[in-house]
Amino acid sequence: MALPHFSRSPSFAPARARRCSRLLRPLVAAAVILLAACSRTTDTAAVTPPPRPVLDAFPAAWRERVDAAETALARTPEDASAWSRLGRLYHANSFLVEAQTCYEQAVAIDPADVGSTRYLADVAREQGDPAAEQRWLAETVRRQPAYVAARLQLAELHYKTGERSAALTAFQDVLQEYPNNGYATIALARDELAQGRSDAARRRLEAFVVDNAGWSSAYAVLAQIHAATGDIERAAALRQQARERKDPLPDDPWMDALHYDSFDLTRLAITFEERVKSGDGTGAGRILERMETVAPDHWMVRRFRAVALGRLGRHREAALDYEAALAAGGDLAVLYPAAVTAWRAAGELDRATQQLRAGLEATPRTVALWILAADMERQAGDLPQARSSLETALRLAPDNVAALRELASLHWQADRRADAGLLLEKIRRLAPDDVAARAMLGQLFYEAGQLDDAITVLTEAVALHTDSSRVMPLLAAVWLRRGNDHARAGRTTDAVADYDRAIAAWPTYAEAYTNKAKLFLRQGESRAALDAYRPLVDRDPRNPVVHLTWGDIQAAAGERPAAVQAWRQARSFLDSASDPALRSAIDSRLP
Repeated sequence: MALPHFSRSPSFAPARARRCSRLLRPLVAAAVILLAACSRTTDTAAVTPPPRPVLDAFPAAWRERVDAAETALARTPEDASAWSRLGRLYHANSFLVEAQTCYEQAVAIDPADVGSTRYLADVAREQGDPAAEQRWLAETVRRQPAYVAARLQLAELHYKTGERSAALTAFQDVLQEYPNNGYATIALARDELAQGRSDAARRRLEAFVVDNAGWSSAYAVLAQIHAATGDIERAAALRQQARERKDPLPDDPWMDALHYDSFDLTRLAITFEERVKSGDGTGAGRILERMETVAPDHWMVRRFRAVALGRLGRHREAALDYEAALAAGGDLAVLYPAAVTAWRAAGELDRATQQLRAGLEATPRTVALWILAADMERQAGDLPQARSSLETALRLAPDNVAALRELASLHWQADRRADAGLLLEKIRRLAPDDVAARAMLGQLFYEAGQLDDAITVLTEAVALHTDSSRVMPLLAAVWLRRGNDHARAGRTTDAVADYDRAIAAWPTYAEAYTNKAKLFLRQGESRAALDAYRPLVDRDPRNPVVHLTWGDIQAAAGERPAAVQAWRQARSFLDSASDPALRSAIDSRLP
């Protein structure tokens, strides 16, 4: 059929053409849209959901969620959120391959889907693929620059893979926007320390902790810096502050949301423990609530509920939950010791003893139970049986530090110092951070006259802990005794140095001041003797013994009037309860 020739009518053809154009334009546009939609639908339909894995071991509630997600996806396969929803269900329950398939399709449909790129990075991390993890983190940051958790993780990954410059730039960029970000601050300080710029690292961290005192890692790095410069006491104080704090977890809303799709108790348990260790009680509570929703009577849920109750001081309820966990088939070696400890904390020793006996019968090779048995036997006064229980524990686990420490303490209590010393030396080798063992070993060396060995282990103890109530006075006594040995041998310089060390360890150690002053007097150095003792008078100005000795030193130095004044001051500080011998000594010196 021949086409009409509109050009035959010049006057009519243009107007008709314009009218046809107006009529056809919306039809053509609609056709284009329809074709595009058909093309998109065809492309999406070509990608089907991943084959469903075997889910029989999972709760019916989770299988129902998967059913619902697959149904929604079948209705709207072009919807990125439907793919992401199914991916989250798989991801949260450790089906990583299936999750990856869903997330990749979600990103293909909606390039702005930040959640899916973040989840793809986590899937890559769990699969041990750092290159893919880095690629997806970079994509997440590109799409949402305000996502600080992803920026920090990407920076850390750069650093681990040797891309130091990229890592430092990323950390510095975070600090430009968020000056108090602890992760970026500490990462930069660690790099400065690794590059030999310890002063820069110290200044950065000291400025940071002024307004951010809760960061354990900041104090730990500062302790490392001070230890390297030989400032042992400051390093010990900083280590103690690090132990008393916990780094907060980064705010990562996408990853936090993933937990609410999880029916994987093992995965939830790991997250719960991470929250507890970081000091995030609120977050730990939310994870525990999720676990209770998934399987309220599962032994693992009972156990973590007991942990939470114990932290709240509700020890009896905790003990009952531990028993419920045992009844639910939980790990005997973990739960029996926990139940015994909880009953003891609740003050119910009969119940504790009952659980201890049941535990030893059910799992006799559990070392923790034998250690608990020894402690309870010692409290009851049955030291031979306590020693027997600890020896059983050590037959099962020869390097168990807790059992070694308890047995060493029993030997010490029985005045079997040589046996205690052997165990303490072993603990020292096995446990680089055991302060108590080093303190006991230092005491043992001191009593045996092995002063250099005592100084070595006590200095180690001081470097590990700031509690000087026991260690520092003992270390001061060792320095004093070695100083006395030097003085008797005529090694004046060495003696003075050790007396000064004793005073530094225990600033009110009167005997160290006195012996140092007497040494100078014997050398005929009266002024040095007075200068040696005067700091103690300033530190303890109302102590009659200090003033009595001060007068004696002044008299020996030829300053009789000043000595009489010091003795009179000593007399004025006495009261009715004062030692008669001290009163007599002062009176005998007064004119």
